[in-house]
Amino acid sequence: MRNIITILTLIISLQSFAQNSYDIENRKGKLFFNAGVEYRITPIYQNGAELDIINTRGAISVDAQSSGTALNFGLNYFITKNLSLGFSNSFRYDIITQRSTEISGDFGYSPAKNDLIFGYHFYLDYHFKVFKEAELFVRLGKSFLNRGTEFETKTRFFDNSGNPTITAFSKQDTAYEPWNFALGYKKNKLNLILGTYTSSITEYFVDGSSFIVPYLNLTYNFGKL
Repeated sequence: MRNIITILTLIISLQSFAQNSYDIENRKGKLFFNAGVEYRITPIYQNGAELDIINTRGAISVDAQSSGTALNFGLNYFITKNLSLGFSNSFRYDIITQRSTEISGDFGYSPAKNDLIFGYHFYLDYHFKVFKEAELFVRLGKSFLNRGTEFETKTRFFDNSGNPTITAFSKQDTAYEPWNFALGYKKNKLNLILGTYTSSITEYFVDGSSFIVPYLNLTYNFGKL
């Protein structure tokens, strides 16, 4: 709730400074630069979905890793006055793994590992002039999320007598590539976007469960070429 209030405050503040940065009729062939903040709401997925083995040991908190605030920087190139091709890079500092498996006794604690998590977003926006001084636009894109979430797992194998025989280490991550569907409102330099990252293939689950991350994005255009 605090993050949503912060985003709404930014909307009000930026709107007071926003001025028309370009003529809609003349933006074809122009490249625009932007920066913004995104709040990812708690993900939606099937209750009882079959977790991957890396999660059955408590290594990953699915909800914590997939929600929260991200900063983003991007650009949009207008192919026509209504159609634009965009790219943005998002940054988050959030949980990678929670190291509860390192607690050997009945009681204790272990800090979670946090680090930068990156996302790369490619999309097409189509704009509709439906208001006198504003537009709506729809977005279809492909995102590459959870880059930078690499960690190592340890597996020990035992013989028929219960004696350890082999200890194997492997590299894992929770990166996945969802579709990005969104509806946006644009007025002057300010964009407000409500969307979802949607995929049925993630490293969180092994049974093809749909995984949806709703998000609210506020972006400000600060320059052009």
